[in-house]
Amino acid sequence: DIPSHAAELTAGYYNTNGRDAYGELGQIFAKEDATLDFTCLEMRNTEQREECHSRPEEMVMQVAMATGSAGVEFSGENALLRYDRTAFAQVRSYKAHLGSFTYLRLRADLLEPQSLARFAEFVSSLHSGSADAALAPADLE
Repeated sequence: DIPSHAAELTAGYYNTNGRDAYGELGQIFAKEDATLDFTCLEMRNTEQREECHSRPEEMVMQVAMATGSAGVEFSGENALLRYDRTAFAQVRSYKAHLGSFTYLRLRADLLEPQSLARFAEFVSSLHSGSADAALAPADLE
């Protein structure tokens, strides 16, 4: 792990050396009674190139915990165009923290029978049962 958080620093978030920039953002959102919408919920640590030291799962959880602590609704969205069960399962893993989820990058290939069936399964799973039940091993492809 690289403690510099270079991408966040480049974007103006000082989220290192014990400072919780997302906690600070959560407090700002709380004062305005606003919802914080965050991206990359479909991304997994194991899918990132090791030399990039990217940890999207930890970043999403840091934001989810910060919003929860501040009493702010946490909403999410995908960053990448993906219709696979692995990506959908990753989004579902945050279900307990989510107030809403917006699926971005809808394209014509979503209407392909296999993609549409997986997407319908995913949407249905967001509206039913526990997140754990939605993460059955058969979901991962």
